[in-house]
Amino acid sequence: MPILYCFDIFITDYNLFSFINNYGLIKCLSKMDKHGILESINIAFYTAISYFAKYYNVIDFCNSGGFTILNLLAKNINKTYENLEVIMDFSYEFVGGNVYKIEGRNGTGKSTLLRILSGLEQCESGTILVQNQKKLISIEEYSKANKILYLPDIDLCQEWLTIEENIEWLHVMSGVKMDETVELYRELNILEEDYKKVAVECSLGTRMKVGLSLLYSLYDYKLIFIDETLAHLDKIFREKYLKKLKNYAKNKKAVIFLIDHEDIDDSSIKTIKLVKGDI
Repeated sequence: MPILYCFDIFITDYNLFSFINNYGLIKCLSKMDKHGILESINIAFYTAISYFAKYYNVIDFCNSGGFTILNLLAKNINKTYENLEVIMDFSYEFVGGNVYKIEGRNGTGKSTLLRILSGLEQCESGTILVQNQKKLISIEEYSKANKILYLPDIDLCQEWLTIEENIEWLHVMSGVKMDETVELYRELNILEEDYKKVAVECSLGTRMKVGLSLLYSLYDYKLIFIDETLAHLDKIFREKYLKKLKNYAKNKKAVIFLIDHEDIDDSSIKTIKLVKGDI
């Protein structure tokens, strides 16, 4: 595996969070440098991150694919942890243009199922296939040529970057372009003064919106997985974002998966209820 080099910084640890922390430190130091001495280092590091994101497919995997409508097929999925069956013979066809809410008690395998469907985790048996009209390919093959968006239940912020800088950084890491016509702080219901604050000074709800900003990028995601990301958001923004998800799925023919413990009274969102790892 190649070593990225910029000035006196060697990056040999490809653990994502370690890499992020290094970037956050450089960004923070460059802000403190009144004479601009560290600015060139900051630019070089930023360039290295861009390369890293594109080469190693960080966060949301690879490049654009050109599918118009997409279905995701799960066939006979099984998964165990330490002899405990978590997912048992799960099969389902998820149709493009829809939002699917995965429900179930704690321990029924909701997050595990999302990781398997997205290709982030392997199952012991079964297959995950992507269907475009008559063409069927594996989720692994699909992810080599297309971006898959997976948002976890933790914020994706660097504490000493502002919310605005975190959003810009995340777009760079994800290899997607920001839509300059969109005022993100308004779309995300973030106060303008909070948008300029460092993340450590903001609420968890505000920090969680950094990851959610990727749906406003210029990239057309076809597979989106939201794993309890909305849990810390206020009711008004939750409803606004759920509407965004429904419109996104419908307009872009995407398949969107959602794990959320709140009741959603909306018949247009399809519900998949897991009972001991099966429907």
